[in-house]
Amino acid sequence: MFTCVLALMLCSLLRRQLSQAGIDRSIVHLLDTLGQIREVAVVFPPRGKKHQPTLQMTLSAMNEEQQALYQALDLDRYRAP
Repeated sequence: MFTCVLALMLCSLLRRQLSQAGIDRSIVHLLDTLGQIREVAVVFPPRGKKHQPTLQMTLSAMNEEQQALYQALDLDRYRAP
């Protein structure tokens, strides 16, 4: 029960924050749209025996609505360096 109430509160806070940024959508729509944003890791093999593999992180292509949500929530701060 506690987990459900906590999840509902967090979703409501998300909706409130986005509403204050001028994006007024339902919680279900917001979660679905945000859930479609993917961060993809590309691993390149090491160059030589003593080197480590190279890891490159990139985001999937986002539509305009996803970009607006991404920017409004400042999600770039959570990306891996």
